[in-house]
Amino acid sequence: MNTIKIFVFAVCFLGATGALAQSGLVGTVLSNEVQPFHMNEHTNRATQQPIASPQSLLSQNSLTVADGERPVTDFAMNEITEPLGDAARRLKAEHEGVKKATTVWAKQ
Repeated sequence: MNTIKIFVFAVCFLGATGALAQSGLVGTVLSNEVQPFHMNEHTNRATQQPIASPQSLLSQNSLTVADGERPVTDFAMNEITEPLGDAARRLKAEHEGVKKATTVWAKQ
């Protein structure tokens, strides 16, 4: 009986807190005054401008190390995948070897 009283008190307390938060007595988050929508203007985007000077994307570090090029085949994974048909045949053979149910229920 005591837990029901605590539960009812907690629900009432949370409900009152939520109602107080929505009523605006605690503090208004949004104003109910109508505010017109203003689009930002980007006047610099529509004018013709000269091309910017080129900038290097490389680091300014003077240390560069290179041993040569490696072919793409060095990075390829040597993963042998089983064809889909072979996998289906293997799963079907495994399924046939599984013990079958002894009792069959129909129209329970």
